Amino acid sequence: MKGHKIIIAGSGYAGLKAALTLKKLKPELDITVIDKNWIHLYVASLYKLDLGEIAPTDIGFDLAKLYKNKKITFVKDSVKLIDYKNNIVVCKNNSYEYDYLILALGSETNFFGIQDLEKYGLPLKTINHALRIKEAIRTKIKNKHLSVIVGGGGLTGVEVASELVDWAKKTFNKKLNISVIEASDHLVKELGENVSSFTQRYLERQGIKVYLASPVVKTDKNFVYLKNGSQIKYDVLIWAGGIKAATVLADSGLRANNKGCLAVTDTLRLVGVKNIFSAGDCSWCMDYKIGKLVPQTAHNALEQGRIAAINICNEIGKKELVIYELEPALVIMSLGYNMGVLVYKDKIFYGLPIIWLKNLVEKYYLFSCKR
Repeated sequence: MKGHKIIIAGSGYAGLKAALTLKKLKPELDITVIDKNWIHLYVASLYKLDLGEIAPTDIGFDLAKLYKNKKITFVKDSVKLIDYKNNIVVCKNNSYEYDYLILALGSETNFFGIQDLEKYGLPLKTINHALRIKEAIRTKIKNKHLSVIVGGGGLTGVEVASELVDWAKKTFNKKLNISVIEASDHLVKELGENVSSFTQRYLERQGIKVYLASPVVKTDKNFVYLKNGSQIKYDVLIWAGGIKAATVLADSGLRANNKGCLAVTDTLRLVGVKNIFSAGDCSWCMDYKIGKLVPQTAHNALEQGRIAAINICNEIGKKELVIYELEPALVIMSLGYNMGVLVYKDKIFYGLPIIWLKNLVEKYYLFSCKR
């Protein structure tokens, strides 16, 4: 078994969990993790960074240091091609052979081909993105009554918008003109109608304008143009309107859907490729038992990383592979400094204590990764 080379491409939630699980189950395996970033981020709290409330080290840690302590090889590099026919991962600076590969390259911002959106919209996927948003807001807020548009009414968009209200009031004693634009007819629709309605009412009470069923069709330096013909002026445009899988996957000829997400079996093995597994946001993952598409959440990415690692060990040991099944998970959403929402199965809880719980979950996650 010592001769097996395992490469994990990506070290987000899924990739990190896969690496740690493999090392725990089979310490003798030759494991290499490749990621373009030095820092592993708790992405669910990235919106706090763009407001300058926290430092990157508060929501992340050094990957090289972690993997060195775990006796796992870490390579900082960008994946450019998956040569799956020859079992080679081609990176910017080098190429790496593998016996088994876990693809956990995560996602990137989806601008949906909207005219000039990528030019003027500020995404929120990385530390650099957060710092750009922070600089844009802090530079302009001192000079005038700032108008901020948040494109996308999912979890990220709603959390950013509501946090901005409290941050501006606390830091500058100012009220921002904030709008949330959502293409569908519900905010945070993945959390159900009750949470969606509550969220909209709460945001509107905070002075946030909510535009539903309002797809963006074009942007320029000063305005966002909606499909219904209206236009909204802005000073800062934050785009949290959707994600797609890393483009390198589809470019490598791997089977993917229209968002670039990889087709996987119920064991997370790539369809048609025996020695590659996929986990996290880059996977088009179904729970075949209930016939439901698995949401792209941190909890699901962690569990998929774990199952992919187990199945590689089982494949090497000639054991039956484990079937991935969607498990109920807590979803916690913050609506500013004083209101949180927790959803578990059909139960919903609201209030300030949910914010405390969210902070505790973040700290526990970071601690558990490093111990």
